Amino acid sequence: MLERYLDIPKSAYYGWRSPFPLSFQRIVNNHLNTKDCHGFNPDLENILDDIFSVIQKRKLTIHQIKADLKISRADYLIYYVSFVDLHNFAEFQKLAVFSNGALNTIKSIEREYDKNHEAVGIAKQLEIALEISKNDLSLAALYLAIGTRAISRGLDFKLFGKKIFSDKEIESWNKKVKAFGYGKYNEDSQGDTYHFWHSVVAGMGREENVDFLISRKLKGICLDWIYTRAADVIDLFRNKLILKQNLENHKIIDLLGYSVGRAITQEYITK
Repeated sequence: MLERYLDIPKSAYYGWRSPFPLSFQRIVNNHLNTKDCHGFNPDLENILDDIFSVIQKRKLTIHQIKADLKISRADYLIYYVSFVDLHNFAEFQKLAVFSNGALNTIKSIEREYDKNHEAVGIAKQLEIALEISKNDLSLAALYLAIGTRAISRGLDFKLFGKKIFSDKEIESWNKKVKAFGYGKYNEDSQGDTYHFWHSVVAGMGREENVDFLISRKLKGICLDWIYTRAADVIDLFRNKLILKQNLENHKIIDLLGYSVGRAITQEYITK
């Protein structure tokens, strides 16, 4: 157990130190001018209501991420802090189990865009993932977290065993998902989308009652500290000290997703 927790800073370090390919740098800078965005999600303060409106229409199955799906908080943190293709930690294999569902979810979102010629918002993404997961909320969130990150940055293909998205597909993804509308001049809709679902799963796992009370409280404090500061830490070490660039972080969306994930578990799992 201790070894897994020690792998978290190692994973982060490898992620920060790794030379990113030119294709990644092009994707990261592939922002849309706000006026050219293909639709927006609801205002940030209304996102939770939008999510709950989808959930409440369905009879859901909900698995605990740690107890049932066998992804511990340490396993998920190792995945959270670094793209899988940048390290060789075995923990990624626990997430690879869900790669087929993640791929099917992304392909379904792309078909939805192609059918309606309209960017797909957070609520519709969840509806699609719930269809793929047969109304399992935890699986749907994982499919969205894994799938949207893989197509947004192109550095998680090890989870799938091969390169499953073309460069053209990756670069066009920002037009297929709605932006969050908080950017002043431009929007990284693809980055914000994966950061949102990425953090929803983190928040869901944080709230699960899978440990003894004292241990759960202590872990909760640690997880809150990590997840609410992750964007600032990455910005300091990777962007300022290592890359020496002023790259955009996704702190607002990270905090939003984490709060939504916690709220989902509090409402539907821990009651």
